[in-house]
Amino acid sequence: MNFNSISLRKKNLTALVCLIIIACSSDSENSDSIDDENNDSNLELSINIDSKTFGVDEILSLSIESNENLKTICMSVDDWSSSQCTSSLDNTGLGESLVAKLSFYNLGTKTINIKIENYAGEERETKLDVNIEKKNTVTLKQIHFNSFNNIGESWDAEFLDSDENRLADLTLILQKRKYNNSFVGYESNSVNHIKWLTSDILENQGDLTWELNENNLLIAPENKFSIYLYDFDGPDPNIPDQNLYQEILLGWPYEKEFSFEEYMGNKPNEITFVNEDIDLEVVFEVEWN
Repeated sequence: MNFNSISLRKKNLTALVCLIIIACSSDSENSDSIDDENNDSNLELSINIDSKTFGVDEILSLSIESNENLKTICMSVDDWSSSQCTSSLDNTGLGESLVAKLSFYNLGTKTINIKIENYAGEERETKLDVNIEKKNTVTLKQIHFNSFNNIGESWDAEFLDSDENRLADLTLILQKRKYNNSFVGYESNSVNHIKWLTSDILENQGDLTWELNENNLLIAPENKFSIYLYDFDGPDPNIPDQNLYQEILLGWPYEKEFSFEEYMGNKPNEITFVNEDIDLEVVFEVEWN
């Protein structure tokens, strides 16, 4: 009889039994942990909203409801890359429900993530998709400048008056108002401004026109936007990765916000704005949705 062979088989059998016991123990521990998470907490979270389809810039409201007094509520529209949160600093709590208000400045399906926490430190999270459509908006198709301060004159002193390179290399920036995502009763600042467009550069003024058909620039007619026009002077020799600009529209207090609200009745396809203080005349070609 080969005792070495029998001993080896016994060792292998013992090792196999140990592995089975360890595996079963591990599965049992995970199962208990999952069951504890699911069964030990009765914290509930639900979201109520009137519709799942909204327009660009439209303010939407959603009701966040729970069955417990909440310590913290958080909201995110970029998969938690950033978030808006409100917390109770004492035992008073936020209550069992809270209303969130938010808006979106462009088209598409948007995901709203909501997370709550009770005073036991337990959390619940859920999410909701909404569709943002054109609805009653205005699309910017083209912007053309008829005049602005020092148009056709020198913006670069190193060039002769007869050299076209003296003219402004124009870059256009648009900003529009956006409602800050917030919880009703806990707003710190309800309105912000977002950069809506940074244009290509029109060298030596170009034709003073930007075609915007491919930019999908939509705005609610009652919303407001601002125009910034600059002469681009190239890289800053003293600051790496920075460019030099001259402000053409003179800045504050000559900054002007625009809206299309007063044109909602007749809905013209061409709208001209004039600001005589800075010799500004700008024409918008638009489409009413």
